[in-house]
Amino acid sequence: MKTVIDLIQEVKMLQASFTDVCRDLTEWEVSQQQPVEVNIEDFMHKGFCFPIQGHALSQVQEPLVQEAYLTLLLAVAEKDTGLQLEEHPVLYPCRVAAALPSQPDMELYFKKSLLLDTHSIYQYIESIRTHRLEEVFLVDSLLLTSLYDKGNKGKLEFIADLAALWSVSSGKLEELLLIVQASLQEENVFCHDFRELCASAFHKCMPYLKTYTLLSAGFPASFYCTTFGKTVELTPELEHTLSKQWASIKEKKEVLLKDIRFIRKETQEEAKIFAKLDTDGFNRLAGIFSFSNIEKLSIVDCQFHHFLRPLFTASWVKKIEITQSSFTDFHGRVFRIDESTDSLTISQSTFSKCLLDLKACDCNQRGNYPNGCIGDVKGLRAFKSVECQFDSCYLIMMNTIKSSQYIHLFSQGYVYFKYAYPDWYFSYETRKSYQESCQFQDEGSQSNNSAIIFP
Repeated sequence: MKTVIDLIQEVKMLQASFTDVCRDLTEWEVSQQQPVEVNIEDFMHKGFCFPIQGHALSQVQEPLVQEAYLTLLLAVAEKDTGLQLEEHPVLYPCRVAAALPSQPDMELYFKKSLLLDTHSIYQYIESIRTHRLEEVFLVDSLLLTSLYDKGNKGKLEFIADLAALWSVSSGKLEELLLIVQASLQEENVFCHDFRELCASAFHKCMPYLKTYTLLSAGFPASFYCTTFGKTVELTPELEHTLSKQWASIKEKKEVLLKDIRFIRKETQEEAKIFAKLDTDGFNRLAGIFSFSNIEKLSIVDCQFHHFLRPLFTASWVKKIEITQSSFTDFHGRVFRIDESTDSLTISQSTFSKCLLDLKACDCNQRGNYPNGCIGDVKGLRAFKSVECQFDSCYLIMMNTIKSSQYIHLFSQGYVYFKYAYPDWYFSYETRKSYQESCQFQDEGSQSNNSAIIFP
C-alpha cells in the first residue's frame, strides 16, 4: 500500500495534465450518485463534543463561502468511504462546523455534496481560492484522511486533484503535509523553515499546532516565534537545537516574537565563564536571536527571565518595536544593535534587575559610560520610550569610585541616570531621545558585586 508521501509525488503528474484532472472529477461525479446512509445529526452531536476551535472558517462571515468549504469537505469525506471504519470521515467536517459562530445546515450541505457536478466543484474551488482558504482546506482534507480513513487512495488522489485546480505545487503540498504530521505527533517543539508556504497561510493552520509549547517558523519573507503564552525553560540543549534557525535570521520583511515566555537556565560552567568576562567580552556576546537586514522587528506581549547574554543582536534593521513585554534578571544586556537601525520604540514594557558588570570600566573624564546596562545601541538613529518602567537596572562597577557618574540604561546617551557619591542620589534624564510617562525605581545599590549575581 502506498504511503501519503508516495502519493504526494504523483501531484507533479496530476498538475502536468489539466485534462486528466477534469476526467478524474467527472468519474468522481458519476460515482457519487450512489445513495449512502449517513445520519448527519448524530455526527453533529459528536462534533459539538470535539469542535475544532479557532478554525480559519470561523473568521468568514459569508454563508456562501461556508457552504463551499463544508460541502466540498464533505465530498472529500465521502470519497470511497468503506463500511468498516471505526469513525466515519464525515465526523471531521461536523467538528469544523460545530466551532463556527452560527451553525450551518449540515444536512443540506451533505445532500449537496452527494449531488455535486463538475461545474459546482469549480464554483466552490473559486470561492475558496478567493478567500485564500485553499491551504487550510488541503490540511483539513489530509488530516481528515489520516484520522478517519488512513491510506484511502481514492481520497488522496481526489485531494491531489483539488490541489492541482488551486495550482498548489508539490513542494507546498509537502509542507502542508508536514503540518498535518506535526499535528498528529506528541512533541513539544515545532521548528521549521518553509520555502513555499507564506506566513498568512501558516497562521490559518496554527490551531492544529497549539498542543506544542514552542513554535518557531521561518517563511520566505518573515519569521514567527511563540510559546502560546506558556512558560518554556530555554535549556542549553533546547537552545542548541534551535540555534541553526535562530542564529541567523536575515533578509525578512517582518519578524514577530509574540506571546513568548522564556526562562533561561544556565549551567554552572556557563556561569563561571560569564563571571570572568570583561567589557570587551560583554560586547562580543552572541544573542539568543540574531537579526540582520530586517525591515521590521516586533516583540509583543513577551516575558523573558534570567538571561546571561543578550536576547537578540541586530544589524541593519529598519524598525524595532517592543510592546507590552517584560525583561527580568538580565546580566549581559537585553539587546545589542551593532549596525544601522532607523528607530527603536519601546512601549508599556518593564525592565527589572537588568545589570551589567563592568570589571574594567572605560569611562571618560566626564564619567560617561558608553555601555548601556539594558541595550547597547551604537547603531541606532532614533529612540522612543512610552509608559515603560525601569526597576533596579544599573551597571555594577568594580574598582571605580568617582564623585559624579552618569550611568546609561541605553548606550550613546539614551535614557541615563546620574548619582553623586556618597549619597547615591539618582535622577533620570534623557538626551537625543523621546520618553513619555516612564517610571524609574531602584531597590539596590551600585555597590553590588558578582557574588550576588552568582551565589
